[in-house]
Amino acid sequence: MGSPESVFLALLLTVAQVCSAQEGTRAKLYDDETKPAAETEEIVVTATRLPISEGTSPAAISVVTSEEFEERQARRVADALRDVPGVSVTQTGAPGQLTSVFTRGLRSEHTQVLLDGIPINQGLQGAFNFADLTVDNIDRIEVVRGPQSTLYGPRALAGVIQIFTRQG
Repeated sequence: MGSPESVFLALLLTVAQVCSAQEGTRAKLYDDETKPAAETEEIVVTATRLPISEGTSPAAISVVTSEEFEERQARRVADALRDVPGVSVTQTGAPGQLTSVFTRGLRSEHTQVLLDGIPINQGLQGAFNFADLTVDNIDRIEVVRGPQSTLYGPRALAGVIQIFTRQG
């Protein structure tokens, strides 16, 4: 066996050779100029913060529209969310008291709630009370189930509920 200096030198040269092998010509994966304009897809889902269509989204997404509010006769957002898969709505006490939404069985503070893209979760615990939020001025609600923390932060562990108001 060699001295520790020669072993270290051999190791250093091996690492340097491996690192230099990683450099080289990089193949360009995507070229904006070569993609024809006809291939662009219409963006229909905004809940993932990425410009993708609903069918190609890797997340489980449900959209509840204002037409569905009328069909279900929902007066509050909590009522509109009761039929969304993976979402449980719990009301403690009489109407107007704490109404929580649980996504995929996790606690309500693990669901990020956004109103027109602005987080509206309250306080340090992060839960949102859906008790007094009516559907009067709401255009649609998008629910993204599953962990979305990389896009929305630590409160989006269970999912994201994004509420869009009517424009105009």
